Amino acid sequence: MYAMTYSSKKKSKLIPAIKIATALSISIFFIIASIKIGLNAKPLYSFDVNKLNITQSVNMNKATLMKNYDLLLSYINNRNISVLALPDFPFSKDGLIHFKEVKNIFMNLDIVFYVTLILGILGSIYCVKKAALSYIKWSSILLIVIPIILSIPFIINFNASFIIFHKLAFSNNYWLLDPSTDPIINALPEAFFMHTAFLILLCIVIFSVLLFTIYRILKKVMADD
Repeated sequence: MYAMTYSSKKKSKLIPAIKIATALSISIFFIIASIKIGLNAKPLYSFDVNKLNITQSVNMNKATLMKNYDLLLSYINNRNISVLALPDFPFSKDGLIHFKEVKNIFMNLDIVFYVTLILGILGSIYCVKKAALSYIKWSSILLIVIPIILSIPFIINFNASFIIFHKLAFSNNYWLLDPSTDPIINALPEAFFMHTAFLILLCIVIFSVLLFTIYRILKKVMADD
C-alpha cells in the first residue's frame, strides 16, 4: 500500500516537471525558428534594398548586392563553409573575425534548435498520452511573454539596445566595422536589423497563436471523447 502511494506521488510530481520542461523546449524551439526565419528572410532584404536605398549606399546594382547577400547567408548558415569570401566586398581581418563569431552563434543556435525539437517531440508524446495538454497553453504564453520582456528595451531605444546587445553577444569590438575597410556594413544598415526584429516578433506571435489554437482543438477533441 505504501509502495503504491509513493509511486503515485512520484508520478504526480513527474508529470508537472515534464510539462514545464516540454513547454520551455517548445518555446525556445519556436523562438529560435523565428530568429532563423527573420534573419534568412531574403524578401525582406530585397524590400529594404529599395526602401533604404542600399544600392546607392554601396554603389552597386540590386542583382549584384543580392548575390553577395546570398553568399553571406550561406556562409553564416552552412557549417561546411569555413571561409567568407564575397566577390564584391573586401573584408579586414577584424571584419572576418566578427562574421566568424556571428557564424559560431548561429551554429550554437542550430544545436539548441534541434535539441529542443527532440525534447519537445518526446515531451509532447508523453503529455498527450497522459492527457496533460496544458503544456501547449504554457508554451503559447511563454512565446509571447519572453519576447515582450526582451523587446521592451529595443522599443524604448533601438539604437542603444542594439549596441548593448552587441556588447553582450561579443567579447570584443570587432562588430564596430569601419566602412572604409569593411564596406559590407553599408549594405546592412541598422534600419534593416530593426525590420528583421519586427519580423521575428511577428513570427513569434503567429507561432503563439498557432499553439493556442492547437491547444483549444485538442482539448475539445479529448473532451468529446
